[in-house]
Amino acid sequence: MQRLLHMIFVLTMIGTIDVKCQNPDDTWWDILKTQGVAFKNDTCRRNDKTCECYLTIEHRLTMMDEKEMILLVPSGGRFRPFNDLNREYSQEEEEEFIAADGYGSHQRSAGLYGPLVIIPLSTLNISTPQDDNNGKVHTVTIQDWNHFDDPETLYQRMMFGTFDLQENKQIDTTSDISSAYFTRFHCHSGIINGKGRFYNSLTAHNQAPLTTYDVEPNTYYRFRVIGAATLYPFRVYIQGHESIRIVASDGFEIEPIEVDSLIIHLGERIDFILKTDQVSGNNLLVAETLEVEPASLNQYHAAEAIIYYTDTTVNLNPPKGSPNSCSQGKQCKIFNCPYLYYPPDQNRTCLTWNDAKTIDPNSNIEEVKGVAIERFYNFAFLGENGNTPWSVNGHHFLPPTVAAYAEWDKVEQNCGECSESSICECTYYDTIDTDNTDQVYQFVLTNIGNGAGWSHPIHLHGHSFYVMKMGFASYNSSTGKLIPDRGAYVVIRFKADNPGLWFFHCHIDLHNTNGMGMMINESPKYHKKVPKDFPRCKNISLLTVMDLILLHQHSSLACP
Repeated sequence: MQRLLHMIFVLTMIGTIDVKCQNPDDTWWDILKTQGVAFKNDTCRRNDKTCECYLTIEHRLTMMDEKEMILLVPSGGRFRPFNDLNREYSQEEEEEFIAADGYGSHQRSAGLYGPLVIIPLSTLNISTPQDDNNGKVHTVTIQDWNHFDDPETLYQRMMFGTFDLQENKQIDTTSDISSAYFTRFHCHSGIINGKGRFYNSLTAHNQAPLTTYDVEPNTYYRFRVIGAATLYPFRVYIQGHESIRIVASDGFEIEPIEVDSLIIHLGERIDFILKTDQVSGNNLLVAETLEVEPASLNQYHAAEAIIYYTDTTVNLNPPKGSPNSCSQGKQCKIFNCPYLYYPPDQNRTCLTWNDAKTIDPNSNIEEVKGVAIERFYNFAFLGENGNTPWSVNGHHFLPPTVAAYAEWDKVEQNCGECSESSICECTYYDTIDTDNTDQVYQFVLTNIGNGAGWSHPIHLHGHSFYVMKMGFASYNSSTGKLIPDRGAYVVIRFKADNPGLWFFHCHIDLHNTNGMGMMINESPKYHKKVPKDFPRCKNISLLTVMDLILLHQHSSLACP
């Protein structure tokens, strides 16, 4: 479903290094109240020159959903266009444009992110606690980290291999328990709110400081877990606490589910309630990647944080956490599994979104019942051996050379011939709901074909949606192993009530910025008129590396 702005509770915040802070030392942004919503931001990454934050409020931003085109940023409490920081928008323009959104250049992989929490002003049918003014709410932002990668080399390492610089050998790709593959991005360690320890073996670490959360005994706490990773999903549990209660996902309330742990994928937000009813002491919040690696590699990839009871002394360098005990008679439940089974000897039971039920006061399943227009989108690495680029329905996405919403008549698709196993490169888009603004759509998202078997979390801008069903590939339940015929799918529904041009893509940076995405052109007859003096990107010719080398050798080219 699509929420109106005053019904939105939680938004993911993305950063940009080009936004100047009004005061970099501020702990809180001013509380912005728009249609009854209080916006708060507490841990944006800042330094003495930049404020790496901006807001993303998609329902009203039909003009601003341009991939790798940041057109509007907040500065000094006002909203100003990116290419003209000396001009301020009028109040009318600010009401139309709240903020900008941008994906690209692997910025999140380099640590450019931070949490933005929107507190509902109404508590009707909303789980509590919500507001952290009383210290009962904690934010847990999880990222996988590599000490050597940077935006310029991430793509090259993914294409040609990642290497151990000490052993001088190639690092193999990894997979999860179902044999689903992960792309070439080597995880050295995990971090929570920017802190983490590097394990140079299964047990030894560098004693780096960890994020700490203080809790009082016999009290309920809310933990907001945010997946800000580059690639890997994490299984999150709290040492010494066998039960956490899942209460919300992406800001939507769900029927409470008691589990031992949860799995968070990149781009997801899951809230859980913890009751601090165990023996006072220090416990670790542990987030382990889903990678399955042989013990002979002597590696441990996890993010950790300290949860300590206030009636005891905090240990700032605790030993490695131990997982909670599971047995045949006491199976450990894991929420949000991307597969159906664990091996029987692990005594773990998987819960998926098929087991979740919405109780959100703003959800109305009736609005998507009945006849729906169905579309199929396959996210996979199709093609021939040696040429299997990222694609949707065999279309490797090329960003438009103009601001697509503002200059749609200049967008060239040029998709040519694409088939189930062939690839074409083009500005791929699909038009939906051309004649009205309330048609129900059903998207079937698949991972099939000769390029299937890799992990792809999918994100649709401009909409929230109902997950109608998750289908999984065939498994041997006795081993938890995936049978080679991979055929997983997800069925979602939403009402096309938000006219605009929306990006639809894999949320893994490495896949998204290299072609696994497309545009959804929704209700073009009802697009809002582009305001006067709206910034437009001009068509340019792209130079290759060789072009730049030749230009430098045969001209007096000077870089500023």
